[in-house]
Amino acid sequence: LLLRRQSNPRRGSVAVQSVTCLCFVVSVSCLLAAVLFVHSARPSIRLARAEVAEVTYLQGSYVEVHGWPMFFHPTGIAAAGDTLLMSAAFRLARFDLESGGQVARLAAEVALPGLEIGDLAFLGNETLRNSSLANGTAALASSEVITYLPVDVMQRSSRLSWKDLPKSSLGRTIQDPSGISAEALQALSYWPKHDLLVVSKADLGVVACKAHDEHGNVQPLVQAELMVMEKFAAGTVVTGLHVDRVEDVLYILFHRSGRHGEIHALDLRNELGKLLRVLRLPDVDSADGPDADHDVVWGAVSSWHPPRATDRPRLFVVTRTPAKVFSFDLPNLRQQCRSEFACKHTASDNTP
Repeated sequence: LLLRRQSNPRRGSVAVQSVTCLCFVVSVSCLLAAVLFVHSARPSIRLARAEVAEVTYLQGSYVEVHGWPMFFHPTGIAAAGDTLLMSAAFRLARFDLESGGQVARLAAEVALPGLEIGDLAFLGNETLRNSSLANGTAALASSEVITYLPVDVMQRSSRLSWKDLPKSSLGRTIQDPSGISAEALQALSYWPKHDLLVVSKADLGVVACKAHDEHGNVQPLVQAELMVMEKFAAGTVVTGLHVDRVEDVLYILFHRSGRHGEIHALDLRNELGKLLRVLRLPDVDSADGPDADHDVVWGAVSSWHPPRATDRPRLFVVTRTPAKVFSFDLPNLRQQCRSEFACKHTASDNTP
């Protein structure tokens, strides 16, 4: 009776309500924090960008292509050893390189119905000088997945079911969150030093994703883990990416609507992200004047370190319209010899 007299039912009810409200507020706060974390901006790599970079105007020539497939508008390119790969929507072609990379001869072509390829990349940790694409794996970027194709399969079949191949689905951080756009990835490359896929898409910028899990298997779901570049100005789109694993340079190909294309070369060795050089691409269509290229769409970029020391390293760049392959001397961005062989060769030349 004494306990009942001293207790206050109203006060007890208020205490229960206060605790309930407190729990509700904590729950809502936790939910809000989780939502903000999921939808927060991706972390950025701190890029050591130079405000002013040297501009080099590239002068090169067309690669003489023998056996160019009909209606083949290239979306991706990769080169290693004596092999050149090019992708187009729903197709992949392999060429043999000859004459120091100035001639490409069709060796095999494979159809991939239903797989709209936006770009391709070569996966592997081998040095480009000693490797061959014919013995490697091509990563093919599309709108929803990255498909992994052993290149030697092309020698055994001209038509494949890509649905049976290993693949990685694209996470929400890469796909359009609204689900409206089904556009394929426009640029894809592989950075073996850190096992990262570098990808780009309209309204995405350039992001890096982990390529393999701890067991060496391709990731079933690739998520944007690092932001390399934010979105770009209107009329400027990344249409090609390439990591030169010999030079430790990231080449970013920009298509600039109505203007000449550009390639930005970023350092991946000493100062991560430092803009080493801006490479201005030549005027392809002279009909619209020297300061414009209205009907030209640049599509992909790849460096090439030839297996023979007598050949010069090249920079291959393709246009989707018109469908052409350009070959340029690979710029020396570091003002030093590119390899141990080149260093020894230079030293022997300077020795009296």
